[in-house]
Amino acid sequence: FGRQVTRADEQIMLTTLAEVDPEQADMLTVVLIGNSQSFALAGHMVTPRGYTTRTAAPTPTTAAPPAPDYPIVLTKPSHMPAVVIGGGAVGERKVRSLLAAGFPVRLISPTVTPQLAEWAATGKLIWEQRSYQAGDLTGAQFVFAATDDRTVNARIAAAASAAGALCNVADDSSDGDFHVPAVHRSGGITIAVSSNGTAPARAAAIRDAIAEWLAEA
Repeated sequence: FGRQVTRADEQIMLTTLAEVDPEQADMLTVVLIGNSQSFALAGHMVTPRGYTTRTAAPTPTTAAPPAPDYPIVLTKPSHMPAVVIGGGAVGERKVRSLLAAGFPVRLISPTVTPQLAEWAATGKLIWEQRSYQAGDLTGAQFVFAATDDRTVNARIAAAASAAGALCNVADDSSDGDFHVPAVHRSGGITIAVSSNGTAPARAAAIRDAIAEWLAEA
């Protein structure tokens, strides 16, 4: 509930539909309603963008154990060749973070975004202007399958596994070996928030809240 919004006596109250008292709302109150993905964070209500259609899952008889993971910080990325397959917006996002960390990047895609083309033209990455084919992962230690074709991404993941390379699959995190957390870097501090690939919007919101807290500390 937002009462007297933008005025000196503005009041903001977070509640749930189960606990709400209708008498707390009057003609001067703005009521904002989230969805099943909304959550409270640092005194704010956060609702991730977008909606997805979900089917009801059976109630488990016992709580499933959390998926195992092993977070690390790589200190010598310049020694670890990365191959990105896919030159769209997702591929650009992957390449941007790789270049910022100092990875040598080879990009494979028939077409690319203007930004990727600029990076290739200035020698920041190697762009092979064609579709993915067998043998493209030779020598790679990190592989990013970022095409818009589910079948091709699955082939890339299988080839990466056979080649002993770690693979990130953009359209199905369970098909790869790792996912990239929401990251913030400032003043020698790196904040990485992971949802194990299940809720990237929430991970980003938590990262931003921590970054805001650090800025104010």
